[in-house]
Amino acid sequence: MSNERIADRLQALAAAFESREISVQSFATQLAGHAAALEAMDYRKIKEAQQVQGQLLLAVETGREGEIDRQTLLAWLRHWILAIPNTNP
Repeated sequence: MSNERIADRLQALAAAFESREISVQSFATQLAGHAAALEAMDYRKIKEAQQVQGQLLLAVETGREGEIDRQTLLAWLRHWILAIPNTNP
């Protein structure tokens, strides 16, 4: 799958999370899966997504899911998506 399609899926993930169609746990899992599928992505950005996933899952496990600032998380994701390299020729 091209990075452009993955970026589109991440945008859709952000929209679903913003409208509360998906849970924090689902968001975290999907984020990690999409990040791992990217080609030529800076390792630091992949690591950043993994750290965010870990923090989100920890919040879920410890019952602090309601403390997550959704708007800040969405702003981070939208900024992170901008770093995805174009892999189309």
